[in-house]
Amino acid sequence: MAGVNPPEKENDYPEPASFGTLPASGFFLRHVKNIELSSVEIATESPDHRPAFWLQDVQGSDFFRVKTGRGRPAATFLLHDVEDFRVSGCRDVKDTILERVGQQEL
Repeated sequence: MAGVNPPEKENDYPEPASFGTLPASGFFLRHVKNIELSSVEIATESPDHRPAFWLQDVQGSDFFRVKTGRGRPAATFLLHDVEDFRVSGCRDVKDTILERVGQQEL
C-alpha cells in the first residue's frame, strides 16, 4: 500500500473515501506549500507498513516534535520531489534538513 499513488481527481471534492486506501498511515500530503506540523502523534492499533507521512511535490515543510511510536515496521517519512524539508525534535527521526530530494525515506 505504501507504493500506491492515488489518482489526482483535481475536479472532484476531496472526500476521504474517493481515493481508496492511501499510502500513509498518518498524513498524505501532495501538492502542498509551506506546511508546519507540531506536537503530532501517529498511532495505529496494529502494525502498519505504510510510512506515517507520505509527501509528494511539497515545497516548504517543517515537522517538530512528531511521535510515531518506537519499533514501527515502516519509515516515518517517505519523500517524493520535496524541497525545503525540516524535521526536528522527533524521537524516531534524527534532526534533518533537506534542501531538495527526489525520493528518500527517513
